[in-house]
Amino acid sequence: MTAAIVLLFGVVGAMDNVFYAEKEVIDQFDEIVVHIDDIEYDSFRCQLHRPVRIVAGRRYPLVLWLHGANEGGKDNEQQLRWMELVFEARPPSKQDYYVLALQCPSDDTPWFLDDVNDDELVRDGVPAEMLEYAMLALDWTLSNEPIDADRVYAAGVSSGGTACWELGIRRPNQFAAILPMASSGSDWSRIAAMKSTPVWAFHSLRDKLSYEGVQRTVQRLQDLGGCAKLTLVNNADHGIKSVLHEHDCWTGAIIYYDALGWLFSQRRGAIFARSAGFRPWPWWNWVVLGGAVGLCCAAWRFENRRRAMSSHQER
Repeated sequence: MTAAIVLLFGVVGAMDNVFYAEKEVIDQFDEIVVHIDDIEYDSFRCQLHRPVRIVAGRRYPLVLWLHGANEGGKDNEQQLRWMELVFEARPPSKQDYYVLALQCPSDDTPWFLDDVNDDELVRDGVPAEMLEYAMLALDWTLSNEPIDADRVYAAGVSSGGTACWELGIRRPNQFAAILPMASSGSDWSRIAAMKSTPVWAFHSLRDKLSYEGVQRTVQRLQDLGGCAKLTLVNNADHGIKSVLHEHDCWTGAIIYYDALGWLFSQRRGAIFARSAGFRPWPWWNWVVLGGAVGLCCAAWRFENRRRAMSSHQER
C-alpha cells in the first residue's frame, strides 16, 4: 500500500465559531490531504505544524498527536483542541518541532481494532481503524520533511493515549518515547515488543476510568526491564478546572510536569536519557552550584597551603 500527500498551500482557515480549537492554534498548522492507492476510502485530511524556522541541513523532532473521544469528525480542526497546551508549554517561536495530528472521521471510528488487517482497512465505506492511516501519514512526513528520525514521538489523550500503546507495539523501533495520557493501558501479551521504548504515562486520580489498567501495563514493562513510569495527577493540587476535570490529566502532565520537556529530551537508541519525572535544573542553578564547588576547592587549597607553611615554620 502506498500513500501520496497533497499540500494545500497556505494555512487552513478557521471557522467563524471554532469550539474545540482556537483560531490562533489552527493558524499554526497547514492542512494536508493523504491519498492512498487501491482502497475505497482513498483520502483523508490531517494537520501538520512545521517549525517556525527551517534551517537547511538541520533536522527537527516530530510529535504524532492522537486525539481523544468527541474530537473526531470531518472539520479537520477538533483534533487540535488541546494544542494550546502544547504551544503554551513549548512555544513554537522558542523551540522548533513538528506536530502531525490526524482526525478520525467520526467518533464511531476507533484508532485501532484487534481484528483488522490490510485487506479490511475499510468497512462499509469508512475506515475500520485510523492507526494504519496515521502510520502512512507519518511515513510520508518522515520522507518529505527534514525530520530527525531518532526524535519521533507519539503522544495522545484518552482513546488517543491508549492508541499510543498500540503504536509502540506495532512499531517498536519507530519512536524515541511515548506519552500516553488518560489511557486504559495495553495488551499484556504483546507489550514486550516495546520494552525498549521509554514511556511516561499519566492518569487523573479522579478519573472514572480506573488507572489499574495502565498501572498494570507500566508494571509489566518495568518487570521486563523497560523504562516506564506512571504519574497520577491530582488536579486539585494544581488548581486545574478543565471542562473534562475528572478525566483531564494532560493539562497537569504538560503544564506542571513538563512532560513535553521529557519527551523532547529522548533520543532513539540513546544510552543515557532523562528519566521520567526528573526536572532538570535551570542554568542559573548550575552556575551557583559550580561557583560553590569552586569556592570549596579554593578553600581546600588555601587550607593545605596554610598547613604546609605552618609545618615548614615549625621545622
